[in-house]
Amino acid sequence: MVECAFKSSVCLTPVFIQTFAKLHGPVENVRRLVLLHPEDDPLIFTEMMTLDHDHGGDGKSMWKQSGRWIKYEQDVEGAFTRFSKPYITLLHMQGMMQAKNCLKKGVVLLDVLETGFEDIARAVVKEWGQRGLVNSVVADIVLQTILSPKHHLGAVPGENYFGKTGGHVRLVRGENGAAMYAENENEEEGDDQDLLHHPQPLRDVIKANRRIMKKLPSNTEGAAILTGCVACLDRPLSAFVRLRVAQKLYPILPDLPVPIRFIFLLLSPTENYHNERDSIARTMGAFIADEVGLFRLVFVC
Repeated sequence: MVECAFKSSVCLTPVFIQTFAKLHGPVENVRRLVLLHPEDDPLIFTEMMTLDHDHGGDGKSMWKQSGRWIKYEQDVEGAFTRFSKPYITLLHMQGMMQAKNCLKKGVVLLDVLETGFEDIARAVVKEWGQRGLVNSVVADIVLQTILSPKHHLGAVPGENYFGKTGGHVRLVRGENGAAMYAENENEEEGDDQDLLHHPQPLRDVIKANRRIMKKLPSNTEGAAILTGCVACLDRPLSAFVRLRVAQKLYPILPDLPVPIRFIFLLLSPTENYHNERDSIARTMGAFIADEVGLFRLVFVC
């Protein structure tokens, strides 16, 4: 009896270990996404703007930059004087589910042909009106809110730090295809001299942005996320826009002179939704910035 019990012991029972990946396991899913991901997909530079209703204490609304993604997330901090160090965005399940609902139930406009930020905004508001989400009076207020001035960190209205030929951005391409601001070191040093009349934090941000522009691939595209409170609304509004062809909206959007391809708008009726809006916006920013994710498989083409 003892011998039989010993032979039937669980410790001596053969165990078969499956060493290959499951067909639908997480490892296999990542491998499949990598294989389906084209290597020539553009890098997407994403900017997040938040609506400020009392900018400067004059009661006027203005969109202020609150963060950005260049692969990793950076927050605006230090009383709007600097960007934080890049970090990986930590997402919450609630934010991801709400972002999913925005894409599922909100307005989604693909291959939009309108040119210029105002025409794009009008197309979004028109779609909201056709769906009965806003009436004509509210639609006008929402449109004017969306068209409110944009304030980017490291930018001063009327000044262009990426070129001095009219209002156009002068860029050159290096041998590796990267976008470059200055053709030679002397020109770059001369441009830095023009910043001496600005405060030190602003000079640092401008110089950092110039260095970023030198490193960005030539096919880099931009995305903008705008979120805020509009008191006249009776329900939250969301819209995701993909332009058929990326177009230059700088200096309106984003804070670097790269062509915009994607715009996400999220408006709520009260500030009670602030945390939810911020969570959804940051989730969308992380989705767009993800180089190997479902966003690129579905929306980038």
